Amino acid sequence: MDASSKLEQFNKLDQLKDTEMSFDLMATGNFKKIGLGVLATNDFTYNKPKLTNMAIGQGVASWGVNLLEPPLNIGAFSMGFNVKGLWSQYDSVEQNLSYDPTDPNSAPTIEGSATAKGYGVDFGALAKVTDMVNLGLSIKNVTSTLDWEWDSATKTADLEESLPRTVTVGAAVKLPYPLAATVAADIESPENGEDIYHFGIEKNILFNGLSLRGGMYKPASGGDEVITGGLGLNLAALHANLAMDSNDYASLSVNLNF
Repeated sequence: MDASSKLEQFNKLDQLKDTEMSFDLMATGNFKKIGLGVLATNDFTYNKPKLTNMAIGQGVASWGVNLLEPPLNIGAFSMGFNVKGLWSQYDSVEQNLSYDPTDPNSAPTIEGSATAKGYGVDFGALAKVTDMVNLGLSIKNVTSTLDWEWDSATKTADLEESLPRTVTVGAAVKLPYPLAATVAADIESPENGEDIYHFGIEKNILFNGLSLRGGMYKPASGGDEVITGGLGLNLAALHANLAMDSNDYASLSVNLNF
């Protein structure tokens, strides 16, 4: 593709204005106390004059154990870990504002591409305080590393060499009949961001075969509230979950038990 064609295609991106799009994919399976999964995320961003795309793939192995199993499970305590193999691809295209079409060494765009491999570890714990109250803790990316290698001659970004650590603390309360629902709340604390408060409620119907969910979350700084909703299909070997929110986010996950 010649220089004029590249510049013409890049200029067409002006129709997008400033744009951000994300895509998530997850597939998991459980084998007794061992879980295996594949997760993929893709983030596309266009902030004139630069377009970037970041893809991250994770192969996950999970293990959990019950450390305390008292009578009736009141006071039970369990914990688990995820060990993750990471792969990432970064691509960027930026308009060269100093492009000179009369200079054979000048290009209309500055392009960069990099790949990385690495690992990560997550930790989680759950305590059953009473038959109705559970407390939970999760630490995502307790440790992680990404080793970047640039596939292009031009380095166009300073890429993070680890995934951000996120600590979440929460509680869930089972409401008695006739409500027979579960109310949950948590605080999510990203390493490089502001705290986020979550609140939700879940009601199981049709002999627990279908779960109805609703809730909201809000940044601690007082930003706009986001309304959430979802459905869960609970069969013997198949669990599927659909989630949506008022920011046009949607996700579908499927879990197979063997």
